[in-house]
Amino acid sequence: MKRSRHHTPSVVQRQQRLPFSEPRAQTGASAVITCPYCRYTGPLLWIHGHGQCPNCKNVLEECCTGEQATPGWHELG
Repeated sequence: MKRSRHHTPSVVQRQQRLPFSEPRAQTGASAVITCPYCRYTGPLLWIHGHGQCPNCKNVLEECCTGEQATPGWHELG
């Protein structure tokens, strides 16, 4: 049986999301965090709208955590 060049595992393990101590608005590029998985201390790595630990690559801040659009945002600028 020939394997596809772009093999994707059939089972994706979902990791339990641990509570994060700081709200997303306070976790900018310069904010220092401690990863609950590997204990890395440093800034989050922001990729495609979510923040992940640069050491173990676990997602610490998901892209859709309940933020709401600012009323009247389309009228700004």
